[in-house]
Amino acid sequence: CLNSVAVLFLLEVDAALLVHGVPERTRGWLERIGTLCIGLVATPFCPPIFGYDLMFWVLWFVAVMTQVTALQRFARRLAQLRDLDDDAG
Repeated sequence: CLNSVAVLFLLEVDAALLVHGVPERTRGWLERIGTLCIGLVATPFCPPIFGYDLMFWVLWFVAVMTQVTALQRFARRLAQLRDLDDDAG
């Protein structure tokens, strides 16, 4: 139930951003939650990798991919601002 409410809220945020001309994908958190859940379930069954359990690597993967996503969003916004400057000037 809480998951459904969160998804509906994020869809509403997407619609509000799109109305203001700012399309944004905010549903990536579901993929991160899925990755964490798979890591939690699989960790007891996997041997250590380079001395660390699987959950350590899953957390690093989620952290790195979150930063990559942020950089992609910054780059996309910069490109949109450049396009707006070119159109205005």
